[in-house]
Amino acid sequence: MRIATEMKTIGGLAALLTLVLSGSAAAQTAEEITIQVTGPVDRQEITYACQDDQMETPARITVDYINLPNGNLAIVPVAGRPTVFALTLANSGSKYVSKSLVWWTRGNRGDLYDELRGGVEEAYVCRVVKD
Repeated sequence: MRIATEMKTIGGLAALLTLVLSGSAAAQTAEEITIQVTGPVDRQEITYACQDDQMETPARITVDYINLPNGNLAIVPVAGRPTVFALTLANSGSKYVSKSLVWWTRGNRGDLYDELRGGVEEAYVCRVVKD
């Protein structure tokens, strides 16, 4: 798993929430997800500095959190592409999953790992960047 350092932003929130997700800057095509929303939508962007045992310099990522009336999402850049994670049950903090990938936040820390490739032992450890 490779962590990305760049991500496109999420477009217009109105009666329909449209997420325009594109890969790296060199990508030629974009994927689009449209979600019908009835009720308030809260969107927050949080920047993290992330690294694992092999990285000398932390990578900066921006995670988009979208809180919907009946579910919460996190858009996390993974391997050069924005990846949609859904909130799931956790003993503490907020745990988001996307297939075997896990983005788990507690306080100002977030861990990104793949359950099929070492799990939490091989996590990228991320800390909120305060501007």
